Amino acid sequence: MIQTHDQKLTQVYQHIKKIQAVPQSEWKSQEKFKSLGTESFSYKDADFSEVATYKAEGIVNQSLEKIKKELNDLTPEERMQNDKSIKKCQLIQVTPQGNKIMLEERNVPVISDRQILVIAGVFDKTDDSVTIVSTSIEDENLAPQEKGKVRAKNNYSMFKLEKISENQTKVTTMFNTDPAGSVPGFMKSKMGNKRIEKIFTMIQGAK
Repeated sequence: MIQTHDQKLTQVYQHIKKIQAVPQSEWKSQEKFKSLGTESFSYKDADFSEVATYKAEGIVNQSLEKIKKELNDLTPEERMQNDKSIKKCQLIQVTPQGNKIMLEERNVPVISDRQILVIAGVFDKTDDSVTIVSTSIEDENLAPQEKGKVRAKNNYSMFKLEKISENQTKVTTMFNTDPAGSVPGFMKSKMGNKRIEKIFTMIQGAK
């Protein structure tokens, strides 16, 4: 049986739930993220990927609904306006379960630009909490790989948003990214930093 894109995203979400249940003692503290004012950790999950998973959490002075929109409800045009690293963003398809498939091309300094075909959706939605999950997919029918462009792989990204008050939200992020191509280790770390830095700095102006 061929797995649908919706099924793949659900499978990734189930894996994320498994990682969330890993005891904190098995996570390794990451000093490099302390400059962002939040403690962060990494965990090597050999069963899923050779690349470590990163986790961080913090409190931001913004409403749950506004942050959810920042992460999930933006149009391709709004995404490019808010994130200058995105050179191109196109909504390819909305799946039967309401998940969004988008093609992005990102400007990555020093190394060549990266294209990524990603599916994103919402899980565990309540009035006070929501989990947003995304993962890359391979589908030449939806978005053929362009000659000379490198197609990157995002194993998964997760943002769990929990309402603290009307103007405060707890954000927990986990991600596992494996950029395609020959990328030096320090550049992988740099890209990882940017992913965490994005969520904890994009709305700091509200403080």
